[in-house]
Amino acid sequence: MRFPFPAVGIVFDLDIVDQGYNAMALFMEHADPTRLAFCTIASGDVLRPKSEVVNSYYDYCVAVCGQKASIAYIRQLFSGSNIAGLAPEHRRIIEQPMLDCLVLSEDGQIDAHGRFITDEWYRIEHDRCKKSGWGYAPRAVNYELSPQLRAELEELRHPRQPSTKESTKGQQDVCGKCGITLEERLRLWNAPAPPGVVKIGSGRGAFLFCNHCQMGMCGGCSIDLGMSAGCPFCENELVYMDGTSQ
Repeated sequence: MRFPFPAVGIVFDLDIVDQGYNAMALFMEHADPTRLAFCTIASGDVLRPKSEVVNSYYDYCVAVCGQKASIAYIRQLFSGSNIAGLAPEHRRIIEQPMLDCLVLSEDGQIDAHGRFITDEWYRIEHDRCKKSGWGYAPRAVNYELSPQLRAELEELRHPRQPSTKESTKGQQDVCGKCGITLEERLRLWNAPAPPGVVKIGSGRGAFLFCNHCQMGMCGGCSIDLGMSAGCPFCENELVYMDGTSQ
């Protein structure tokens, strides 16, 4: 499947999740659909390296195609995660152009309100969206739904609100990515920058957030990455949580 816009694939271990349905459910459970507006979701089996075959010869890939900021969000969300069911890190992320060569099927799109869109109503999508907290707005309903399902669908059609999971995580004293503590972040920010590295930020405890793609990072990660300026994901200006710029 050739993707016309930026895309990334997240690979799930079928020895753990057992089937593609569970892989997609796991993806939806952790991804915030309001961060994926106007994205297309596709998925399918992908061959596992022969040297790593245990039971299944396949893994399962969930691909997201859309805006650069959305792709960066998905890549960051899953790349270093310890979520049970993800493939090992060395084969977890599939980038273009390799991703364009995979035989994947389009599952649906996400609209501006964070709702999953399919051409027709499917019970399987209805249930997955309900369980994961995603909205669901099929273009057509070609079945006579029970009163309970009609009521559920009416609720699922409502626009989604941004998840508060990440904002809560950003207020913790330890970076979820590199494990650096608040005290260590402050020490690094106040210390002289390593040769060739321009420090981002000053001696304050808030995580840095990009005002363009809304992705957060800690000062420790920023310095470790050796970034010279701007957001490492979209390369735009960084701002603090209080709205002031770097």
